Amino acid sequence: VTIEKAEPEVTNIIIDGASGINVPTQKNSPETTDYNAVIKDQYGNVLNKDVSWSLKTPANGISINPETGTLQVTNQADAGTVVVMASSDGMQQEKTVTIDKEE
Repeated sequence: VTIEKAEPEVTNIIIDGASGINVPTQKNSPETTDYNAVIKDQYGNVLNKDVSWSLKTPANGISINPETGTLQVTNQADAGTVVVMASSDGMQQEKTVTIDKEE
């Protein structure tokens, strides 16, 4: 009997980071928060792979660094939600982030 193990491939991306952010006042603008991704293969092992970050839909006053996963929210942002996207080896994962703004 020969037991073979397939080459590891990305099957799961877990996004870690805040699920809610407050729009900063002009004095405190911009506000930043970091997102991280844990990438796992079909065996549940953590892989050391590059991750590309993006927003599913552009939003006024909100941007994300495509290499570091740092989300920046300025005082120009509106209340609502944005979807942070993490991509690696053709696999994508989304995380919805609520943007709160005081009156």
